[in-house]
Amino acid sequence: MATRWADQHGMAFNIGKCGYLRTHTAAKTPMPPSILLNNQPIPSVSTYKYLGVMFDSKGINFEAQSTLLCERVGRQLGALRWYSSSWCPRIRFNILKSILLPTLEYSLPLLYAHFLKDRKSKAWVTMNTAYNNCLQWIAGSAANRPYVTCHLLGLLPLKDRAQYLHSRFYLHLLSMDKNNPLQAILDKNLWYPKTTHRIAVRNHHPLLFQFLNPPAVFTPHLPNLGQTSLPVLREKILQDLSLQKYNQIRSVDAKSPKLLQICTPGLLTDRVPGMDCDSVLTAPAADQARFLAWRRGVFGWGRKCVCGERFDRGHTTCMPYPDPGLTAEQQFILDLDSELLDPGIKYLIVDFLLSQRLWDKARMILDFWALTMSNLLRANAPAP
Repeated sequence: MATRWADQHGMAFNIGKCGYLRTHTAAKTPMPPSILLNNQPIPSVSTYKYLGVMFDSKGINFEAQSTLLCERVGRQLGALRWYSSSWCPRIRFNILKSILLPTLEYSLPLLYAHFLKDRKSKAWVTMNTAYNNCLQWIAGSAANRPYVTCHLLGLLPLKDRAQYLHSRFYLHLLSMDKNNPLQAILDKNLWYPKTTHRIAVRNHHPLLFQFLNPPAVFTPHLPNLGQTSLPVLREKILQDLSLQKYNQIRSVDAKSPKLLQICTPGLLTDRVPGMDCDSVLTAPAADQARFLAWRRGVFGWGRKCVCGERFDRGHTTCMPYPDPGLTAEQQFILDLDSELLDPGIKYLIVDFLLSQRLWDKARMILDFWALTMSNLLRANAPAP
């Protein structure tokens, strides 16, 4: 049939790119059958990449798929490292969003669905490691707390990002053409939009079952699903997803360090709290790395304060600094910010200066502290 179709349409098959894969029990047959195409044998293969997704005899090979994506991103990142030593964080951030993440996120909804089946999935660990490596490249140093770095850059952690894409993928399933073969497969399994009840999904079920029930963002729209036109539903879902992303980035829950709250204190701005990609990453290029290090709490990492202990945000009171020369209005805003925040949060003058984009004043104080720590280091150096 395939040969006849190709002949009728003036086309030919590239046998070098062809292969046939024996799946499930068929893979156990001792002698593979001989299959010809245009009178040429098609080789029997144990794995095959179809539309950029790795398959083996049991279906999608998730571990191989994650390795494929992560190695591709690793090669891109390795090439970038040769040239990026002088690049500011903003340039790296733009490259992450335009090149690295689209590569890493290919087929991510499928990998996330597999993760929901198997929380100990090695494929997911591999993906998460690659994502954290990208964050480390932007930060310019060890991103020991990738969760913090994510929020400071206005990004979602990989799991939340995958959940977001999973929801958009389900919306795509709802809007696909009725003649799409996947539509028939889903209908055969009585997925939720064609029924009035959710499907019980268990770990031993095929991956398809993870897409029979809508994600949580669809819940408030389900009672009126039949009466809502698809364009209207799509617009509502996308708005809800945007709001959900906003709230996830700005949320400060049990596992979010207090460090995240210093970026936009109180309710004085409609910026996403914890999103410095529109403040620190718009600073002069030469200062962005230092300013981001301060936001991440690693400025002066490993150096000593004048009191003799390791320097961190809690030791800035020990270190003198030059008067930044705030106006009466700026001092009022600083005092108000400090009152709005929890007393346990160390909201410092540099945080205020960065939030207000007073780059010169912030640079002056950080330069003074860096020089002070350097002088202390030289003073304590062993004699030659």
